[in-house]
Amino acid sequence: MFILHFLPDSYLLWVVNTILLLGIISTVAGFFIKFIPFLNQYKLLLNILSTILLVAGVYFKGGYSVEMEWRNRVAELEQKIAEAEAQSHEVNVQIETRVVEKVKIIKEKVYATKKIIQEHKEIINAECTVPDVARVLYNSAVNNELPAGTSVLDGASTNVKDIISN
Repeated sequence: MFILHFLPDSYLLWVVNTILLLGIISTVAGFFIKFIPFLNQYKLLLNILSTILLVAGVYFKGGYSVEMEWRNRVAELEQKIAEAEAQSHEVNVQIETRVVEKVKIIKEKVYATKKIIQEHKEIINAECTVPDVARVLYNSAVNNELPAGTSVLDGASTNVKDIISN
């Protein structure tokens, strides 16, 4: 039956309608054949063939109608799939834009934190102690936020040995 997909629909419809029409005409002719004397002997054969053609025509017409309904349904579903793909593409673009913006914000925060660390590197490297400035900067970098400001800190240090022992 898959070979029928290669035939044009109009040709297939024409063949189905021709078989159905021949079945109807030969069935009607079978009733009037008894009035023609030399064809009267073929009446039974004509009635059998006309019935077979009529049944085949009705069967093919029903099959063709069902096939066209399925093809229409497939076309509708393909259209819905195409619309869903278009919406998916739009949503993907929006998500990608958001991700790029978040990465940009994170990079800006990292750059700002690095700049502040560079400004306070003398205080950080002064002794083997961790100044409060470094701790605030490190914590803000770990939490991915900009530091509130290091000007409020007095540069006092916390001894590393005290932090390790606690």
